[in-house]
Amino acid sequence: MNKFVKFLIGFLISIFILLGGSYFLIYKTPFGEKLVKHYVVSKLEFLKNNNFRVKIFAYDLNSFSLELINKENKIDIFGNLFPFKASYDVNIINLSDINSKLKGALSSKGDLSYKNGLLFIKDSILFANGYGSLNFKCNNKDCYGELIGDDFDIFSLFNMINLNYPYINGTTSLNIKKLPNKIIINANFLANLHKDFLKIDNLKGNLILSLLKNKTNLKMSANSSLLDINLSGIILNSTNYSLKGVSLIDLSILRKILLFPIKSKELIEFVYDSSNKLLKYKGDFYDGSYVNNTLNININKMPTKIFFEKLNLPFLMKGIIDGSITIKDKKGYVNLVVNNVVILNNLIADYIERVSHVNIKKLKVVLFKGEFDSKKVLFTLLSENKKFIFYFKNGKYDYDTKSLSFDIEFVIKNKEKYLFRFKNNKLKLIKKIKLYNDNFNKILVY
Repeated sequence: MNKFVKFLIGFLISIFILLGGSYFLIYKTPFGEKLVKHYVVSKLEFLKNNNFRVKIFAYDLNSFSLELINKENKIDIFGNLFPFKASYDVNIINLSDINSKLKGALSSKGDLSYKNGLLFIKDSILFANGYGSLNFKCNNKDCYGELIGDDFDIFSLFNMINLNYPYINGTTSLNIKKLPNKIIINANFLANLHKDFLKIDNLKGNLILSLLKNKTNLKMSANSSLLDINLSGIILNSTNYSLKGVSLIDLSILRKILLFPIKSKELIEFVYDSSNKLLKYKGDFYDGSYVNNTLNININKMPTKIFFEKLNLPFLMKGIIDGSITIKDKKGYVNLVVNNVVILNNLIADYIERVSHVNIKKLKVVLFKGEFDSKKVLFTLLSENKKFIFYFKNGKYDYDTKSLSFDIEFVIKNKEKYLFRFKNNKLKLIKKIKLYNDNFNKILVY
């Protein structure tokens, strides 16, 4: 019995010495500190590429505290050693110190824990004037999870990722999912766009970005009082991308491009390719392109009623319009052909018929040529049939005053020529000339 007691006492003393030695070795020597520090840092593998260094490390029986710094940026981590479980406090003053592609500040607080070899991160995070929550799990290669937040400032977000869009401001929610093979960003935004002449307020919409290895897929829908748009696209990089969509747009917001004060809303399909900087579009009865600061519009069998409504002009004639409009360097050029024209009862037609005793209400073809800028349209108009020639010249329409003026040469073939002038909403006969067969062909060159 005494031998057993002596053995037991000796065993306990050995255990005590072993534990005491281990305690001294681990908690009281530089080697032990290095060993524990290595253990803790191994649990924080996700920080290894962010250039943080350990400034302060302290530990005792089953707890530790760690302060990591990178210039002015600091991370405090504290918690239990076994099983590893910790809380942290992050204060990033300048994100560019950690990642050269980022700017701005960030702060967060959260918890770290391990389960089945995975690190779980639960976090509350503040950045870009917004607040979010983060829930991630990490293995020794990567982290996956989700960030959800609201009220982020759009300008600040763009600034964080080095995008220079100072003309966009507003707020957005964010739902960012990091998956093994892609990142999905889902944002619901309310924004204002003020750039040069373009001013769109309270644009509300949804943006979804799917970031894959070699490309980004984009989908967006948004609406305001001036614009409804559905957009999709593929982005390869900042200079190589393609977009397509449909937009219901109030053309008044494009006055600086269109020059003419068009007030209609148009449903337009469009495609843009950044490789050639070409925008193609299509609407009802027209299509065209925008490239090299030049807008090309092709009119395709458009009823005149629709044409005059779009331009907010009086409905003067009935017919079908084909032709082209080109706008470049703040000047527009018009070439139109109107087929199967019926002149509606109006002051001009009634007066000419009364003076000449010729019915001009029906015309097979009317040719219209013009130039315009942001203030006025200058134009000519020509129509001819077997009996007469109908020629408008020196035409001018002023947008602000809505004043219209022009001269008319009305020629009854081999008989008479009438000169009219329209001004101040009045048509006046200026001259009547008797014609002969030998000088008729000298009358008009268009």
